[in-house]
Amino acid sequence: MKKSILLLAAFAMTMTANAQKPSALKVSTVKAERLSAVAPSQPSMLKAPRKADLAANQRLVGYYATDDVDNSLGVGDYTTEDIEPAIFLEQEALALYVGKKVTAVRFAMGASSTAKGVTIYTVDTQGNINSLASKDTTIVSKSTKTSYVWNTVVLPADKQFNITGDQRLMVAYKVTQGSKTYPIGVNTQVNGDLYINCNIPASVGGQGKGWYSFGAGNGAAAIQMLVEGDFAAYNAIPSSIEKIAAVAGQDVKVTIPFFNLGASAITNVDYVLTVDGVAADPARANFNPGVATGAYGNLTFTVPAGDVDAVKNLSVKITKVNGEDNASADVAATGQIGVSTTAYNRNVVVEEFTTEKCGNCPRVAGFLHTALKTADLTRTFAVCHHSAYGTDWLTQPCDEDLTTLFNDAGYTYAPAMMFNRQPIFDSQYASGEKDNVVLPGSAAEITSYINAQLAELSNVGLTINAEPNADTTQVTLTVSGTCNNAYDKTKGLLTVYMTEDSIKAKNQSGGGKNYYQMHVIRYYNSSWGDAIEWKDDNTFTKTYTININKAYVKNQLKFVAFVNKHNANDVFDNQIENSIGVSLIGSTTGINNVYTSAEASNDTVVARYNEAGQRIAGAQRGLNILKLANGKTVKVIVK
Repeated sequence: MKKSILLLAAFAMTMTANAQKPSALKVSTVKAERLSAVAPSQPSMLKAPRKADLAANQRLVGYYATDDVDNSLGVGDYTTEDIEPAIFLEQEALALYVGKKVTAVRFAMGASSTAKGVTIYTVDTQGNINSLASKDTTIVSKSTKTSYVWNTVVLPADKQFNITGDQRLMVAYKVTQGSKTYPIGVNTQVNGDLYINCNIPASVGGQGKGWYSFGAGNGAAAIQMLVEGDFAAYNAIPSSIEKIAAVAGQDVKVTIPFFNLGASAITNVDYVLTVDGVAADPARANFNPGVATGAYGNLTFTVPAGDVDAVKNLSVKITKVNGEDNASADVAATGQIGVSTTAYNRNVVVEEFTTEKCGNCPRVAGFLHTALKTADLTRTFAVCHHSAYGTDWLTQPCDEDLTTLFNDAGYTYAPAMMFNRQPIFDSQYASGEKDNVVLPGSAAEITSYINAQLAELSNVGLTINAEPNADTTQVTLTVSGTCNNAYDKTKGLLTVYMTEDSIKAKNQSGGGKNYYQMHVIRYYNSSWGDAIEWKDDNTFTKTYTININKAYVKNQLKFVAFVNKHNANDVFDNQIENSIGVSLIGSTTGINNVYTSAEASNDTVVARYNEAGQRIAGAQRGLNILKLANGKTVKVIVK
């Protein structure tokens, strides 16, 4: 089982414009803009207190463990009532602290706010929220618009409690929101789900008084629990290793996070790498600056791939911290490396966010139309989602679900595009962050993104076959796939779309009287894809029977199928591994080409380098320079 250290899920979560309802809580959801639209005008990063001053037996549990606060939010100018901002700590977040005592709640408010107390709630398996411990108190905020002050409320002795292994907790403070105050302190450099008990009238999209989820994307609420107990002075906990993809004959660099639960900063760790039971010599990794208590560090090591197809077990054991024995109860990270001599052409799915309410959409749709004129349409497939800026008569439920892949500080917009759902673009609204979507400025820009994806190889190959019945009222669509050992079959889902081109618009803003919608979704199997049942020989086949509406123009229908990830907690982890497409009329089959080490193609990647010109074993985050067998060199961006 994958280990979650502290609050990995919350750290990983990023912006969603339409806040998603988590399964663990019975809450309502509202547009994230209900918060972000009323944030005060402040610099993007205000200098706030540094690391919290803790005793040796104390630790902080929350979305982050420092005193950093750089912004504050309000819940809209339609309420001046008391509100309760809260963070949600699931079992995985509390696992490190089982047996430790919760003694206090810490929080930072915005300026001109008054708190009335704190409450820790339990959340049962049905999502019901119940009070566990609380303390009423009055605290007038000492924060200013440029500096935030933390407040600590110690729970009464009879309300302090030990953390058990089966709890899920919400940690909240009650605060009065005046008409001009922004009481919720946040750290915008970290993301985490925000919950608020407040009154949002139906007139502005709420459901009255109750708990609401604003999703992740507004930063992390400045709320923490203070726990006390016996903590080892040297305690480094590595996370688990995802399945690693490797090319036969090449070593691969791997980086895993570890959490410092010790009493002081970690400046070095000693570790031992074991591959299929064979341990390497002990090695040391140094960290400058050191990894602070309550923070994460990254341990990087090299794994020998070997020369043949194989799936190998890995273990990395952190044995020492700062030269002393690692006292962690769990010192080893485990996982697998998949080594393969086979890879497949990677095709590209271009997904456009558009709507008839968007006056700029026809211009960018024109860019895409021009780019597709010169694209290889056997490997490039376009799909439009009528959402993000608004909806129209062509909107499908899956279109609205896909808007969660935006990462722009709670903003969604159209026109926008995704390319294999890769988070390779600079966010337009969240400084320093990446995004899955981009607003392209020309057809040439779109072509460059397409070509970058086509230059990559994939661990999955697909075939597709569309067989219509005699009167073309139904089609039997068969999608088959195969993967190499490097692919993690536990992550793959199959998404299928049927699209129609050349649909006469009803009222396209900025489009004129003769505007036609392209790549419109007429059928989809599910918003995020169906589970794939892989056979022992690394293959699968799925068949769909799709009804064809008589109003659809048959020669304008296409089918697109792709294998993708879906991580509801991380918009950066939803990439499309590979895709395939076929038209209903004129071409009924499609197939990915396969490359092997023994049969190199002119497009085969024979060497890969990083931005500094150093040769690397496999894809690494950032700029990758690929040398192809035909002598050409291409540059691609990897997440």
